Amino acid sequence: MLISIQIGHIAGEPLWQKLLLAVIGPATTAIVGSLLAALAVSRLLDRKRRKDADRDMREQIVQDMARIAATFYFQMLQFRRARTSLARDARAQAMRPWFKRLLRSDSNFLPQPNMVELAGNYGNFRASADTLEVRLGAYFEGDEVRERWHAVSDLLTVRYHDTMGTLESMILNANARSATKFHSGLTVEELGVSSLLVKAYKSALSEAIDAAKQGKRDEGKSKRSNLWRAKSVAKNADGAGSVRIERAD
Repeated sequence: MLISIQIGHIAGEPLWQKLLLAVIGPATTAIVGSLLAALAVSRLLDRKRRKDADRDMREQIVQDMARIAATFYFQMLQFRRARTSLARDARAQAMRPWFKRLLRSDSNFLPQPNMVELAGNYGNFRASADTLEVRLGAYFEGDEVRERWHAVSDLLTVRYHDTMGTLESMILNANARSATKFHSGLTVEELGVSSLLVKAYKSALSEAIDAAKQGKRDEGKSKRSNLWRAKSVAKNADGAGSVRIERAD
């Protein structure tokens, strides 16, 4: 035994140190391996969580697009149908003598759909649409998704003023496609054609949804200012006393 210990010293390392290393080495290797494996699993789980969160966000955005646009479109459609129905009934009643006497005494008697209610619906639509547009600008890289949704909003804005009988050249010019802005995607002349307007709206909504599904998420910037604007728009929408009637970038 004495000879072995001396040999160990001669070799430059105490025997006890060699024995200790022989015991600790495999344990250390096992611990390091476990830590590396745990780190790899954690990264995989984190990647999956981010992927799931991104999928959920896109699904929510698509649902919001469809809900906001379709709700206001059908509110306008109901208004137009009600106006047509009332006008048809009025023409039928106009043949009766008592109705003619009533019209002569009160020219404002003819019933009208609830324009105040539709104006309130427009205000709700614009608040929701503008808030969503800010969210899109903050979440996606580039402006494609935001601009596609902006086109939907512009087209429904023109449709609203056409429905209310307040469509003027100022609104057409503000929402028409220009050399620098896509806006509604239609020219001033095209916006004035009701059938083209409806067709363009349906196409624009489909394109906006596809863009939201495929658009690249912006992971490089925080865009805190845009997020702050989104909160501000949502807050102001709760107590807004008035709404804009034309688009403005």
